[in-house]
Amino acid sequence: MKTATAQQNKRKSDSRSESKTSGKPTSSDARRHVMVTVSGGSPAIITETLYHLTQVRNVPISEIHVLTTSVGKKTLWDKLLNPTGEAHFHKLCAEYGLRGIKFDEETIHVLEGVDGTPLADIRTDEDNQHAAARVAELVSRLASDPDVVLHCSVAGGRKTMTIFMAFAFQLYARPGDTLSHVLVSPELENSPDFYFIPKKEKGVEFRTRVGTFSAKDARIQVADVPVVRLREKLPRIFENRRLSWADMVHETQQEMEATSIYLHVDTDRNRLVFGKTILELKPRWMDIFLFYVNLKKKHCKEPERRGHCGDCTACYEPLSELRYMGVNQADDIIALRTRNWSQEKKERSNIVLTLTERRDKLAELGESAESALSKLRSAIAATEDARFTEHCDIRRSEERAGHDVTRGIRIDENRIQFV
Repeated sequence: MKTATAQQNKRKSDSRSESKTSGKPTSSDARRHVMVTVSGGSPAIITETLYHLTQVRNVPISEIHVLTTSVGKKTLWDKLLNPTGEAHFHKLCAEYGLRGIKFDEETIHVLEGVDGTPLADIRTDEDNQHAAARVAELVSRLASDPDVVLHCSVAGGRKTMTIFMAFAFQLYARPGDTLSHVLVSPELENSPDFYFIPKKEKGVEFRTRVGTFSAKDARIQVADVPVVRLREKLPRIFENRRLSWADMVHETQQEMEATSIYLHVDTDRNRLVFGKTILELKPRWMDIFLFYVNLKKKHCKEPERRGHCGDCTACYEPLSELRYMGVNQADDIIALRTRNWSQEKKERSNIVLTLTERRDKLAELGESAESALSKLRSAIAATEDARFTEHCDIRRSEERAGHDVTRGIRIDENRIQFV
């Protein structure tokens, strides 16, 4: 029969093994590790998760944010934080030497109803919509800080709240952020005493529904939840906007559908086809659009991201490059216009001759380039197809000190086809 000491040593050994595969932070990691969870009537999931992250995975948690109801807050306060009550959070910190973790009134976020009053429970569809938006808002705000690593949990609260947390994580999580669910020994799932595994296990018993359970046999595990991360695939959907849950789901669906639509460039007819949207262009406008297509197709500066351009702007160029394309770009545009033609058609067609004669004009559009570009962008916007505009407009990159503003198209290069 194993002694308590042997059990402790085994648990420590297991902890070391798991730490090797769970992204253990190094001592040089200066980022803030923030734990985020939803909580209902069982605040023990907070201390259980904190115990595992800090003692098994060696994650230096610096803040804990909890989304809950007014009733959940009272329970949480009484069980975890009230210095005159049970104060299990403070006991855990004292027992394991956890210092400086911010967990107080400022990091407990009480969900509100339509009228702004704190919710005692989440019952109606409207309550759920407001709760979902609040979860997404918090995760989005925390994830916007590059110096923060998120550790989100789906262990507490109503099932709908855990779904909202998981979806918000999918939208906003970055590499290094984690989503998990805490699991304890089955006998302790409803124990009124169990909040974490004590350092001194000998003689400690926890009440259960059928009797007591020894601390030396207690186990806490955190299961990582794998998710499809959408942040880089949907980079602009939620920037600087506060959306309702319904709008968030709708726009995400629209954007995901848009990423499966190909842009068909018809150089013979001077038109662009994107799903059901067809845009007729003037020849000069098509030349300009092909200039940016050529940047995407032949001048990619991030080849490892090819086919997954997302928010990458490495191939974007300043307007000066459009004004003076140079002979190589002019030749590329002629090649793009005639890429599907047979040799016989090229030899017989007057269009090739016309294009060749226009090489000098392509090579030096001059100041008219900016005007033509503006008209092309206006034509794209006039389609009133938000997905077409989002993916195919010739947009500006973000301004950076000491760098020219550059322009390009966002659509993945492998979704551009010529007809």
